[in-house]
Amino acid sequence: CRRKNEFEAQVEFFRKSSEIVDPSDIQKIKYFLKSDTKKAYLLTFDDGYKDHLYCAKYLYDRNLKAYFFPPINSINGTLLDVNAIHMIIGLRDKEIKTILNIVAELCLSSNFLFTFKNKKINIISYFELFDERNEYDDRDTLMLKRILQRDLIGDKNRRYVIDKLLDKFIDKKSFDIASELYLNIQELINMKKMGMLFGSHGLHHKWLNTLNTVQQKNEI
Repeated sequence: CRRKNEFEAQVEFFRKSSEIVDPSDIQKIKYFLKSDTKKAYLLTFDDGYKDHLYCAKYLYDRNLKAYFFPPINSINGTLLDVNAIHMIIGLRDKEIKTILNIVAELCLSSNFLFTFKNKKINIISYFELFDERNEYDDRDTLMLKRILQRDLIGDKNRRYVIDKLLDKFIDKKSFDIASELYLNIQELINMKKMGMLFGSHGLHHKWLNTLNTVQQKNEI
């Protein structure tokens, strides 16, 4: 999350302090990777946001290039789970506990199960046993993220809960949000004409280490 002037200041800092490498210059990338003394920057942008069109234009005007990694489904008009979760967690007039209570009601009424330490349990047990911690989120926020990203069993079940929360709290359809949030095909083509390069960020922006081999292959 950066304002335009912050992004521009970062790029100018990179230019002055070292070199921003053209991602198509494989030999130069190898040179810097092997060097113990010389350093350089390779710019990458994930998730295919509309803001990246501005970034591409800014770089192009300075004869710079970067890699962009949009998930396929975002380009096709699907609101990614990760962004839907950001929107739900970012609701300023709703406490996380209130959202968790609604999630519990939805999961209990549909008999949804969760994975926790290689066991299948219901949401009541999940609430009692959840013990993850990190430096960025409090317990309730992290628990909501894990439920909607990973631990609620079944992609369709997770999406069902996410869509119910969006319908309840955000007065916009998923497709309309996606069209405002993500780059479209024509914008990607325009960025390519500027010399920008693209790589895959998966089909749905899934955690590959939570998928089996067949699912990983489909995602990639």
